[in-house]
Amino acid sequence: MSSFDVTFKNLIMKLEKLFFVLFLFNMLGIYGQNQFLQNQQNLNPISDGYLNYINNNKDKNSKVDLSTINGTPYGDEEFVLGKAYDILAQNTGDFYMRYNIYNDAIETKKNLYDKNAIDLIKSENIYVKINDNRYHFRGYIDGEGKQKSGYFILISSRGTNRLYLKKNKKFVPKREATNPYESEVPASFKDYNEYYFEINNSLTLIPEKKKAFLKQFPEKKNELSNFFKKEKINLKKKNDLVRLLNYYSTTN
Repeated sequence: MSSFDVTFKNLIMKLEKLFFVLFLFNMLGIYGQNQFLQNQQNLNPISDGYLNYINNNKDKNSKVDLSTINGTPYGDEEFVLGKAYDILAQNTGDFYMRYNIYNDAIETKKNLYDKNAIDLIKSENIYVKINDNRYHFRGYIDGEGKQKSGYFILISSRGTNRLYLKKNKKFVPKREATNPYESEVPASFKDYNEYYFEINNSLTLIPEKKKAFLKQFPEKKNELSNFFKKEKINLKKKNDLVRLLNYYSTTN
C-alpha cells in the first residue's frame, strides 16, 4: 500500500470520527430543547418539561367570542421572548410568552409562526421572566378566604420576605336593553389588582385599610402602627408597600 493510500485512509477515519462527534452534539442540542416541549400526555412539571398543551374544553376564553367583548383577557396580547427557569432541575428555556390574566396562565410558543399556543406547566418550582416582570406560581388564600393558586409578579424582596402583585380580570357579561330607551351594554373585562406579602412562605393579602392590616400582625402591631404614622404609609401605593416590607423585615 502506498503512502498516499495510507494518508487517504487516515483522513477518511478522522472525518468519520468528526461526523460522529458532530452528530452527538446535535442530538444533545435537540434533547436539551425537547425536555421543555414534551407531548401533552402524562406530563410532569419537573421530569417531563415545562409545557402543557392547552385543553380547549377548559379554556375559559373558548366559551366566549372575544371580538364582542370590550377589553382583553391579556396584560399584553403580543408574544414576547422570555425565559423559563426550573429551580429544581436548574434548567432554563427560551420561549415567546404572554400572560393570560383571565385564565391565569402563561401562554408560550417556540416561535412566532406557531399557530397554537402552549400553556406553561403550573408549578411553584418554575418561574418566568417576561420583559421586566418575574412571574411566580404560588398557592394563596384570597380576600374571601378561598384556597387558590395562581401567578404573581414579584415586586420586591427582602431576605425571605416578598411583595407580590396579583393581576386580575373580571368578566362582566353583556347587559341587554330592557326597554326601547336603553342601549345594550357589551360584555367586558374589568381589571383590578391586589398586593400580597409573603412572610414565612405564606402569602397574605394586603388590605387597603390600616386597621385591617394591623390585625394580621398582632405581635408587631405597635411597631407597625408607629411606622405607619411616622412614614404616612398608604396601603394603596406600591412604593409605600415596598417601604413597609423593608421595615417589617428589620423587625424579625
